[in-house]
Amino acid sequence: IVKLGIIDQGVYEFWESVDAASNLNPFSSPTPVFSNFDNGGRGVWAGYATSVDTIVCTK
Repeated sequence: IVKLGIIDQGVYEFWESVDAASNLNPFSSPTPVFSNFDNGGRGVWAGYATSVDTIVCTK
């Protein structure tokens, strides 16, 4: 069984920026976290889709 997960570019940029901001170095400068809100909010509005299929391997 194969399961694929699909996210859009905004979700990817959000989690990449969260990862960069949480490098746990107390001496690093603050890193901005990506957000797709235009009213000053922080975070990302997104969806997540999955697709499941079965692959049969024969000899």
